[in-house]
Parts: sequence; structure tokens; C-alpha cells
Amino acid sequence: VEYKWIGFVNDEKSRAGMTKITEAIVKYKTPYLLADLWGFKGGTPETAKYVQEVWIEDIKKAGVKKIALNVPESIFGEISSQKALGDKGSKYFQMEKFTTYEQVYNWL
Repeated sequence: VEYKWIGFVNDEKSRAGMTKITEAIVKYKTPYLLADLWGFKGGTPETAKYVQEVWIEDIKKAGVKKIALNVPESIFGEISSQKALGDKGSKYFQMEKFTTYEQVYNWL
């Protein structure tokens, strides 16, 4: 399952989006997730807390094993990838950062 964060992510839209992503993971029974963070501009502390406390658990239960983070080659890309799933994500999933889709698809 592939998803893209575009712009600043607010709480309501982000939770609705995460629910759709989780539903797709369950429907297609895929252990792979591709997070495209090239257009990500930030989110709220509440969204970050929700990701850490709820969504990570949801996608773990849904069967995700590997998460590829597609990020720009910049300090912003590094920060985006760190914020995406935090420390908890790296405990549950095999995660890698990439700057091109070709790298992502070769890894997944």
C-alpha cells in the first residue's frame, strides 16, 4: 500500500487517511507500506501522538512488516522520516529511507 502526505496534515484529515490506509492493508493483506513524504510539510502534536499510540498498533495488527519511507535528500527529509513513525515504528517494523521510487521498489 502506498500513501502520500501532502502539505500540512491536520488531525481530522490525517486520522481519516490513516483509517483508509489501514483498511487497504487489511483488504489486500499486504505486509508492505510505502510512505511518500516528499510533499509533507508538518502536522500537529496531537497527530504525532495518535500515530505513536494508535495507528502504529493498528498497522502492526493489520500485518505490516516493512515500511519504506520515500523522502527528499535534505535535512527536511531526515526530519520528516524521523517524525513519520518515530522510535516505536522502528521497533515494530523493518524500515528504510529512500530518495527514489526505484530504490523503494527494489527493497520492498
